[in-house]
Amino acid sequence: MENEQEKRLKAFQAGDVSWYEEEFLDLYLGDKRLGKRLGMILDSKMKNPQSSIPTSMNSWAKTKGAYRFFSNEKAEPQLILDSHRSATVGRFEDRQIILAPQDTTDISFQNGNDIEGLGYINDSKHVKGFFYHPTLAV
Repeated sequence: MENEQEKRLKAFQAGDVSWYEEEFLDLYLGDKRLGKRLGMILDSKMKNPQSSIPTSMNSWAKTKGAYRFFSNEKAEPQLILDSHRSATVGRFEDRQIILAPQDTTDISFQNGNDIEGLGYINDSKHVKGFFYHPTLAV
């Protein structure tokens, strides 16, 4: 008997899955409904990335579903990130050269004293924030 991951792999090979199902092929959150909900959230946010969750979900029911997903203990962020990381590494396995441009900037909060985890980011003792160092693999 096939397990859930084997079924998804066969569907992907047959061309019967969407981009997010391909991206999260090895992700199983213990309930396939959570995988479908993740796909719905990702699809909505890809179409309208700058929007809030309620705006991008287009309905109150879908918005509540997204919030339920985020509060579900089985929807562990690290599992989702690990699956995405695995798919990213897989795309680069046969490449001889991978460019990784990167940059550092600071995100500052003038009134950041009440925000846990922020530190002083310059010589001033009045501005707190954090350093952001994104890397894009291409």
